[in-house]
Amino acid sequence: MFNFKTVIMKAKRFKPEQISRILKDYDLGKDLQSIIREYGVGKSTFYKRRQRYGGMESIDLKRLKQLEAGRTRPVLAVQTNLLNKISHPSTIICPITTNVEKYSEILRVHLEKGTANMLEDCDIMIDQIRAIDNKRLIRKIGVLSSGLTEMVRENIKVILEIDSCTKVQHAV
Repeated sequence: MFNFKTVIMKAKRFKPEQISRILKDYDLGKDLQSIIREYGVGKSTFYKRRQRYGGMESIDLKRLKQLEAGRTRPVLAVQTNLLNKISHPSTIICPITTNVEKYSEILRVHLEKGTANMLEDCDIMIDQIRAIDNKRLIRKIGVLSSGLTEMVRENIKVILEIDSCTKVQHAV
């Protein structure tokens, strides 16, 4: 049975100097896997940043980042204690958005302002479940009630079609 670690955490954002350093390391011939390990950046994030910021200096990145609305975003950690005990390098999360959709009951779980120390009404996006590097988790900001935890658990089961008779299938 699931035993979720139900805490809300914020994901880490990179500073312009860090992005510039990461891209320069790659341009100087550093192996992509070692960059991913060292900086805690995902492969797809690296390629997106390279496409967007490649060739820019740190000062240019600072100006560009000031124009963007960059901020940390809350997430709900839904990882089992099994992975917590073995010091797994990533955490399974559901992102949280302030773009609230009141009538999306399976794909989202609504949190009212003040719940788990949230500053405004928001939704946990169950259908956006994914793993992120532990280095991106900055701090714990709250804990869900057991009722909301159970609702998240049940919605994940529905989205992933998990039941007591789940069968493992092999791809052909």
